[in-house]
Amino acid sequence: MMEKYNIVILTSNVGAGHATIANNLKREFRKQVGKNCQVIDYSRMYGYYLNEVIKYTYKTILYSFPTVYKLLYKYIIDQSGENIIDILCAKELKRIYKGELKNTIFIALYPNAVAAISKMQCARKYVITTDYNLHKGWIHNNIDKYFIPNEETKKTLKHYGVKEDNIEITGIPIAKKFYKVPKEEKVKKLISLDKSKKTILIMGGGDGVIYHAIKLVSSLSNKYNIICIAGRNNKLKKKINNLHFSNCKVFGFTKNVEKLIQVADIVITKAGGLSMTEIITMQKPVIVYKELPGQEALNSQYFKKNKACVIAKNIKDVNKLITKILLGKIVLNTKFLINKGVAIDKVINIIQKDL
Repeated sequence: MMEKYNIVILTSNVGAGHATIANNLKREFRKQVGKNCQVIDYSRMYGYYLNEVIKYTYKTILYSFPTVYKLLYKYIIDQSGENIIDILCAKELKRIYKGELKNTIFIALYPNAVAAISKMQCARKYVITTDYNLHKGWIHNNIDKYFIPNEETKKTLKHYGVKEDNIEITGIPIAKKFYKVPKEEKVKKLISLDKSKKTILIMGGGDGVIYHAIKLVSSLSNKYNIICIAGRNNKLKKKINNLHFSNCKVFGFTKNVEKLIQVADIVITKAGGLSMTEIITMQKPVIVYKELPGQEALNSQYFKKNKACVIAKNIKDVNKLITKILLGKIVLNTKFLINKGVAIDKVINIIQKDL
């Protein structure tokens, strides 16, 4: 049935999570229902230079001026409607798929993309939220279904006027490999870890951004094996390698993050919706370090409320929390997500039944 439809997934390069989820979906759609599926970076439709300015401004404010970002986020969550860029992007999508709209399914993973697809006269319009919360900018008319992670998000949608029939709690659609546990000893041997020491994984999203990564490595390397994922941050990778800690392994952007998570006894990370879901699905204790404002603070607070993570404000906190977790003085609910089913299959099954 779905083979006759074009499936178009709209994502964003502002943060790695959107693109990763988009590619997870693309891979599974092609495997399960046919090859007519593509991913479009919606933010690239703004034009290269405008997109780069937006991305640079977003990251600069978020990481360098978090208090300012917090105020901006409070403003954003009360805003709805559309802007001129989204109107122009909607026209461009209509031009690209002219004559094919009646057989096209749009899936938006980004608030601005939701505004664009809401205007489409197409087969179906779906939205997948990528954090454990959402703001008013996600809400637009004429959306067939919102795929969301939890009951709290459902309450928010209903508060904004979305009908219950248009809401499906599926979870965040991470790749299936995070449900299949790799052999821990094989990976430990592969990356030459000291078997007598516990292993701490430090990661911070696709850009490898985590506050005080070098100080964290320096503070922890005398007691533990350290694995640090620097992502695309080559400067960070070089700086950590230059410390010459024999028990510290540094990786750049990797497609095998599940293997590194598996060998870790504790993971220190920022609270991205995707990364938190991947780590906790693999049943690992999580320390969120210096939670960022906005959606990431809301993510970490959600998991903290459900006893699935702890939050460290500084490096001293990190050391204390690691000790307490390893001694069993803090017991985290690492099985919080594992019994909720495979989200990506739920999404695809619901769409198939919907047609």
